[in-house]
Amino acid sequence: MMMRRCLLASLLALPLTLLADTPNVEPGLWEHTSVTRISGAPMEIPEQEYTQQECLTQEELDEPDFFIQEGDGCDFYDQEISSSGMSYTMICSDHEIGTSVRMDASLSFFGDRMEGVMEGEMDSPMGQLTMIVEMSGERIGDC
Repeated sequence: MMMRRCLLASLLALPLTLLADTPNVEPGLWEHTSVTRISGAPMEIPEQEYTQQECLTQEELDEPDFFIQEGDGCDFYDQEISSSGMSYTMICSDHEIGTSVRMDASLSFFGDRMEGVMEGEMDSPMGQLTMIVEMSGERIGDC
């Protein structure tokens, strides 16, 4: 659950003050997919794929708060954004289950699609794990 929240937050977590250039993201119906690979566990963890659809309107993209994802136990650092992409470091903690994760991410925008990768380390009850998350999104139509 924490991983899903962090992945969703990572796709939309950008303070508006960093938006010197408007991201090259077209409004419409978008489908986002992330594929997570985890290594370093004492047992094999199967690859996890998560897909979601959302409607992004121009009005939402223009809202000052749209790119801010508060809460969910994640903090964002070293954020950079341009019309062609973004990069950031994300640190998330879930004290209830004893996990924390630090991820370095980069994402490229191509108007009607986006792609990127997050790489990092997770401290968990199973020890330190390495995570790689490949992210992609594409505009699949109008809302």
